[in-house]
Amino acid sequence: MSEFQYRGFAIRCPSDLKKLELEELPDVCLELRKYIAGIPTDKPAHLESSLGVTELTVALHYLLNTPKDALIWDVGHQTAVHKVLTGRGNQMYLSLRSLNGISGFPLPEESEHDLFQTGHSSTSISMALGLWLADKNRRIIAVIGDGALTGGQAYEALNIAGAMCANILVIFNDNHFSIEPNVGALSVHSRYEEFFKALNFHYSGPIDGNDVVRLLTALKEELDHKGPRVLHIKTKPQRLPSPQKTTSILPIRNLLRQVLGEAFEKNENLYLLSPAMLSGGGFLQLRDKFPDRVLDTGITEQACVSMAAGLSKGGKKTIVHLYSTFLQRAYDQIIHDVALQKLPVLFLIDRVGLVGEDGPTHHGLFDVSALCSLPDFEIYQPADLEDIRTSLQNWLQSPHLAALRFPRDSSLISGEQIPEEQFDYSSTCILANGFIAHMAYDAFQKLIGLGYTLDFRILKRKSQVFDPSFLKSLMQYDTLFLVEEAYLSGSFSQMVIAEIFLHTEREKIPKIIPIVLKPGFITHGHPDELLFLTGLHSDQIVKKILSNLDYK
Repeated sequence: MSEFQYRGFAIRCPSDLKKLELEELPDVCLELRKYIAGIPTDKPAHLESSLGVTELTVALHYLLNTPKDALIWDVGHQTAVHKVLTGRGNQMYLSLRSLNGISGFPLPEESEHDLFQTGHSSTSISMALGLWLADKNRRIIAVIGDGALTGGQAYEALNIAGAMCANILVIFNDNHFSIEPNVGALSVHSRYEEFFKALNFHYSGPIDGNDVVRLLTALKEELDHKGPRVLHIKTKPQRLPSPQKTTSILPIRNLLRQVLGEAFEKNENLYLLSPAMLSGGGFLQLRDKFPDRVLDTGITEQACVSMAAGLSKGGKKTIVHLYSTFLQRAYDQIIHDVALQKLPVLFLIDRVGLVGEDGPTHHGLFDVSALCSLPDFEIYQPADLEDIRTSLQNWLQSPHLAALRFPRDSSLISGEQIPEEQFDYSSTCILANGFIAHMAYDAFQKLIGLGYTLDFRILKRKSQVFDPSFLKSLMQYDTLFLVEEAYLSGSFSQMVIAEIFLHTEREKIPKIIPIVLKPGFITHGHPDELLFLTGLHSDQIVKKILSNLDYK
């Protein structure tokens, strides 16, 4: 596919768009929709988000002079049209969400028109406020959807901006639908005008956000005004043609739904909370069956965790499901409201490790280091489906403060159980944890096939690290390879190293080689490609082990 053209006229940057007549813009929007709909993608919902704001994006770039004028897109899912109008259409057809290709989110490295790399929600108004403080002569616009307006940070920023009389324009895109229908009183009761005015924002709207001519008039008026102001637009979600149905490989989701479904049937005191991630977690059927106990709290990670603390304190068995990348947003509540209170909440931490095409804003690489240091906090690192089942049933039978980490379902995750540990205390051992143990086991088998003698073992939970008998068993090796899909700092591997050195009294210490991620944010790409890129594919594990063995 070539670059985007309108009637043979190539639009490579916003200045090209400005050369068109106002009357032509509705047709430009129609052509843009067709162009966007043809982009190959594994995430059609992201493109659909952009289709809904086609007219808004065209109107903004027709009037603004970015990047001199600051345009901030909340979340980033809604920026496909923005990327096309800023010269990246052809690249999107060739490499959207691919390794070394175009990101699915705004990315400053791609274009000067992308101010921030925004993959999490509810941040745009805070960023706009900071930019205004840095340069009060700059035009600053934040585009935020109604789903992102459930997030607490958005309210905090509105409160501050209203008090400061900040000269920023917030465009509120109201379509009552994110990945799932929105939740919360503000969305349900739609009393937006009262809400914004109470925070000292000048309010305009609602207007039809899919009428580009009407939008241009409203935007011109708002850009001429000063102070904190909101333009409320209503848009209709645009749907792409349904792709051919493919068989989804979702063994993890199916297992969790099955085990939890049985538990909900047996225990009326069991609750599951999730901050806008029930759909991705595969729990919609569970919510439909138990609507009073399986709750979507919206994009409210902090409030969700504190609610879980209240439920647990009230005598309920409480589980919080959230993605690893969003757990970061509730770290204070996990420490103070749950861990410090010694409440037996279970955190189902979804999408751990290298999640793939969503890239650095969504990789699940920081939760393990964040949680490992918390006292009396068990962390389960299952290596296969049976480990997940065992860990979950263990908690259901005897609730305790714990986290159960599991990866995203994909073609790389099969339902196969990893073989039992194989060791007879040879001189060399591979110790792996989490689902990357499959790669480690494959490397182990390849080394055995090459004639090497070594052991293979699995580390399945945090408490195992502090078991004296387990540590003593590790001390019997000459060489110990630690394989983990994590950074070394704060990892299980680092804990093993520390415990070995702390509890040795002149014994011989094994040569320890961690095979982990190098420091640095990791790009987007297919999970298999990222394992190669980071040195965690089985072939690279073999090479790393061979290069560190004392014998040939």
